[in-house]
Amino acid sequence: MKKRVSNWIYVLIFIITVFICSCTQIMLKKNADKGYMGIKIYLNTPVIVSNFIFLGATLLGVYLMRYIMLTTVALLNALTYVFIPVLSYIFIKEKISKNMIIGITLIVIGVAIYGIWGGI
Repeated sequence: MKKRVSNWIYVLIFIITVFICSCTQIMLKKNADKGYMGIKIYLNTPVIVSNFIFLGATLLGVYLMRYIMLTTVALLNALTYVFIPVLSYIFIKEKISKNMIIGITLIVIGVAIYGIWGGI
């Protein structure tokens, strides 16, 4: 008899895909400062690589939606708003404003409350 995998594993893998997608956004953001013109904006190695990584992570996320409730998926996608400012601060040295900290805190609280009472 097959052992059934817990929903938590799918949720954890989905969070990892959201993180990977956020990392690709930082790669694109960092590449935007290079001053490419014309078609080179879209056809350079970092952009192509980040788009393929994004595509792979997105397809994995779509597959995982078979095992996770869509309301949970929508909520977990909100973690992008947490990952991108933190990654931007680390890799691009962008400042995080007080409003961003308040927003990130509210998102984390919302995800935690939903996780406790909504049954992720």
